Amino acid sequence: MAARFSIQRMSRREKAVVSALAALVCLLVLSEFVVSPLLSRKDALEAGIRAKEKGLVDLRLLAQDYQKAQARMAAAQQRFQNRERGFRLFSFLDRLAGQSGVKKHVEYMNPSTQPIENSPYKVSMVELKLSGITTEQLLAYLYGIESSPNQVRIRRLAITEKLGGERRLVNAVILAVTLET
Repeated sequence: MAARFSIQRMSRREKAVVSALAALVCLLVLSEFVVSPLLSRKDALEAGIRAKEKGLVDLRLLAQDYQKAQARMAAAQQRFQNRERGFRLFSFLDRLAGQSGVKKHVEYMNPSTQPIENSPYKVSMVELKLSGITTEQLLAYLYGIESSPNQVRIRRLAITEKLGGERRLVNAVILAVTLET
């Protein structure tokens, strides 16, 4: 004969144990299917928030860099616009050579230009060689180039000692560059 299960036939103690087990099963099911997904979702949201905050910090740093670059570009454009009208690098270097007393030591001056893509400007370059000058004359000439408000820069400089003679003289090959319209 098969025994039939009935709650009514259970003792009070057995009913308490079954009720406790049922409550435990309900708690486990609730924990597994409700609480645990909510907690993992919360962790994922917090990780997403941290990533977005880091992205926001990076974006602010990039914005600051961009603003600094814009300010430098505006200052450079202002200096570029303030230089003498019709400025040409070759003429400037020739005039400066005369002013600094090295014009008679100029062996050659080779000008060249290189257009810049998608820009109204071109890179203007002049390579020149000075022979048999003192270091003081060279320094005065270089200072005149670099300190001028015309935004002329020295891209390359090669200095060699000139052999022979009593005085210590040097030869210099200079590549000066600037932007022109």
